[in-house]
Amino acid sequence: MKIQFVFFLILFLFFSARIISKDYDQNPVEYAVWGVIPGLGQFLLGNYSTGSMQLGLFLTFYGSGLSMINRPDYIPIEKRKIQFSIEDAILADYLEKNGYLYKEIPFFTESQYDRIYRMIRYKKFIELNPFLEYGSYERKSYATEGSDMLFQSAQHVIFYSVYSSYRDAGGISMDSNEKYLDLALAPFQKQFILNKKFLIPIGLGLLFAIYETVHPPKNPEKILLYPGMKNSGFMGFYTTVVSFNAGVSEEAFFRGFLNHYLIRNWGFEKGLISSSLIFGLAHLSNSVGNALFASFAGAYLGYLHYKENWDIRQGIAIHFWWDVIIIALSLRYTKEDPNVLKNTREIFFMPIQYQIQF
Repeated sequence: MKIQFVFFLILFLFFSARIISKDYDQNPVEYAVWGVIPGLGQFLLGNYSTGSMQLGLFLTFYGSGLSMINRPDYIPIEKRKIQFSIEDAILADYLEKNGYLYKEIPFFTESQYDRIYRMIRYKKFIELNPFLEYGSYERKSYATEGSDMLFQSAQHVIFYSVYSSYRDAGGISMDSNEKYLDLALAPFQKQFILNKKFLIPIGLGLLFAIYETVHPPKNPEKILLYPGMKNSGFMGFYTTVVSFNAGVSEEAFFRGFLNHYLIRNWGFEKGLISSSLIFGLAHLSNSVGNALFASFAGAYLGYLHYKENWDIRQGIAIHFWWDVIIIALSLRYTKEDPNVLKNTREIFFMPIQYQIQF
């Protein structure tokens, strides 16, 4: 992450020096490319206050995300999954049988009194090994979710920087002088949520949520949260911010810039299909099924974008509320547990006495 930060800073300084020494006369797509460096496209257009705002927000979000990584409760991505490990199970069994495991060494290992204090604090009479209780699970903490949220906010700034540079350079001919606030308020305005273009897809999303509530999957993926994350409302805040970032920034980039450019240059059918497939590929890291769904959703949102005379606000409203429903639905499978910070080896070496001692 720090390398990426330095890379963006060097690029910004390099291109800023070139701007000072040379006048630019570029087409909107080139301004959009400059917009990948937050604020640079706006600086090239002479919009210094907007450019400074975009750059400042990016640096703030990115720097705050980096600070979260350094917190003691941060869990690296590759260590968030707790799954069965035959190697750790065999090693733990060997150490236990030979008397090397569960030694209570002051200041180095957890003592019996530490366990008593923790169990009283979390109001537990018996403390079960979470792997035995939940099976495979994913674990999240304040720092883990906070860093993801902040880095996504930094990405949000990049996506909007690309779109706004393309738009303000004349790439999109619009009747109104669109402002960022217009996009941010779209999910809460009656004109965008009280029509069939919104109600049909969101209604289907709600029906899916109701069906899953009545017929939950047999083995849903469990997610363990650090104590307080769910009950304090933090996960509700996380859901809102992540949905807002995805709704505004993804619609701005994939529809406002990419869909518009491809349709204008390749025609409606080829342009719409291409932008939708690219949108699906961007979600491939989640799963193949998610990528396919995103492609179909991208086609619908791209079609609305075309029909709405390149206005992305209707798509933002749909995208925001869809993500709110899906993320909120996933919160049903989360549970707070004080053992969330224990990694795979600590879980497998967790004393059996935890389950029988108070």
